[in-house]
Amino acid sequence: MGTWGIALSSSDTFSDIYSEYFNQFNSGIAANKILTNIEQQFEDVLADEDERNDFVFAVVKASWEIGQISKKYKDELKNIIDKKLEIERWLRLDGSNKDAEKRQLNVVALYEKVSVNNLKPKKIKRIKLVDGYFEKGDCIIFKDSENNYTAIVVLSQEKQTEYGLNLILVLDYFSKTKPTIDDCEKANCAMTHDVKGGFKPWTQYCYAKDVKKIECDFEIIGKIKISIDYPYQAVGNSFGSWNLIPNWTKERNVKNKVIQSTIKAKKMFRKGLFG
Repeated sequence: MGTWGIALSSSDTFSDIYSEYFNQFNSGIAANKILTNIEQQFEDVLADEDERNDFVFAVVKASWEIGQISKKYKDELKNIIDKKLEIERWLRLDGSNKDAEKRQLNVVALYEKVSVNNLKPKKIKRIKLVDGYFEKGDCIIFKDSENNYTAIVVLSQEKQTEYGLNLILVLDYFSKTKPTIDDCEKANCAMTHDVKGGFKPWTQYCYAKDVKKIECDFEIIGKIKISIDYPYQAVGNSFGSWNLIPNWTKERNVKNKVIQSTIKAKKMFRKGLFG
């Protein structure tokens, strides 16, 4: 269920749906189309009796906030109240009687709120679209305050998106000697733990806006040809700060916790490892 509190918004399911609703609203999509879209996107939630209520709560709240409440889900909200379905769900999922009653009161409060016309509906908040800061193939080096060099290669660059993500590969390089393009092409991948308990090449998505927050010197020393296209999130869902790269690389090397790698970085450039 992903719930951590008695507030109706205190679940990751609610948050995901509510956030997606406004992502689409701010993109200029009409309310009826948004509803159709998210019903399709979250059809598994709608089909799950332990999560469906969260969908109803999120849609009712979001649609009321833009002044175009969904009658369909407002009616379902009323049904949840009348049949005490939220109490039943909460107890079924091992919640306490006390908390179940509080959830019921919160459902009633939501219904009472959305039963009054919203006189100040939210307006579309236009999203400024940006490109990823670095271009695909850029080889970037970082030099920290102790003159240690680390290096990455940019595998992909988003164009005109909300976050302007770059997908980067961290190279197994840590030295006082400034690396060359040849060093980067011949380097192994830096490795990190994967969710299955093994190891994988260290890749992560970094945000365009965070480049200005980089705490050490960096420069592009050249470009490497990347012959494959990495679609969004093709390598996983790891997102992080640019500063993690030099900081973590230094920490791992100083503490001798580097995971030895035999995977050549060029395999990532030419064939890809995650498909």
